[in-house]
Amino acid sequence: MKGQRGTAAYGTGRGAAPLIPPAAGFKGVTPVPTASQKWQQQQQQQSWQQDQWQKEDRGPPRVLNLELTQESQLTTQGFPPEAPAIEHDKSMTVFSAAHSILSEVVGDISAEVEIHHDTEWDIFPEIGEAIQRAGGEELCFSVVTCPNHGKWAVGIAAGKKGREVAGKLALAFALLVDRDPADLENFCKNYAEFRAV
Repeated sequence: MKGQRGTAAYGTGRGAAPLIPPAAGFKGVTPVPTASQKWQQQQQQQSWQQDQWQKEDRGPPRVLNLELTQESQLTTQGFPPEAPAIEHDKSMTVFSAAHSILSEVVGDISAEVEIHHDTEWDIFPEIGEAIQRAGGEELCFSVVTCPNHGKWAVGIAAGKKGREVAGKLALAFALLVDRDPADLENFCKNYAEFRAV
């Protein structure tokens, strides 16, 4: 009725405003995006993520070439005296893929890989000395071995998780470095982060 408080002026009678579809007229109602709009939003999100990765990632990690010049537990077990070492850097995105990369190479990591932490340089002092000769920092390290493939590597970091991740990446590097270039190229297509290493 005319003058009644709270009565909407919408209707079909004389003098009433025309009906407006809610999606087009009422505030607070968000139109449902079309498939094309969703695709554009996904592309924008991926572009933004790529930009962030380029801004935040400081490039590939530094790989140290270690060489044992004296008798070691490793060489007596048949491992070679040379191995790579990588220091962990949480700003580098490649470390987040280290587990997947190594798993792709060896299969079941829990069955194929052994990790030994040396936080005081008293278990593998000869490896600590090799890290220093190669220009590495005097930090805790882990020795990561793969007996079935006869390879070992070192992960350097103050924290346990960082040592394990860096060690896995270094071992993957040690195992992949001898592969056929074409095989390695195909591997890098699946793990673009590893290409820089």
